[in-house]
Amino acid sequence: MKLVHLILAVAAITVTACIKPKNRSVQLRLKNATFKNFKSSSSSGAEFGTVNAGAVTDYRSFNKVVAYPNAHFVISTDTIYTAGSFICGTPPLPHLEKGRYTVEVFEDSTSFTRYDARFIKD
Repeated sequence: MKLVHLILAVAAITVTACIKPKNRSVQLRLKNATFKNFKSSSSSGAEFGTVNAGAVTDYRSFNKVVAYPNAHFVISTDTIYTAGSFICGTPPLPHLEKGRYTVEVFEDSTSFTRYDARFIKD
């Protein structure tokens, strides 16, 4: 009888260990794909802090994230730069599906702000 309980316990642990938990939120991180250090940075209303050139931050969890990538950041002075799409006053706005994403900020000479942003699904 003890052997049956042991086998059932091992089977239950094995099955539950192999089940991937469902991600119930949107997780974002910020990637600085420029050649300049960000003294401070934010995206989707969350602060990501200092992000060196080429670096990636840790993920932050959100309930909802508007499906237009954007970021604000300071490079060397008090000037706040923007990158990506900023949509205002056009409800209802689409949201990202649950999962993990990277907001990549990169230099774009064709952009008015000289920077742009995009989502990369991780």
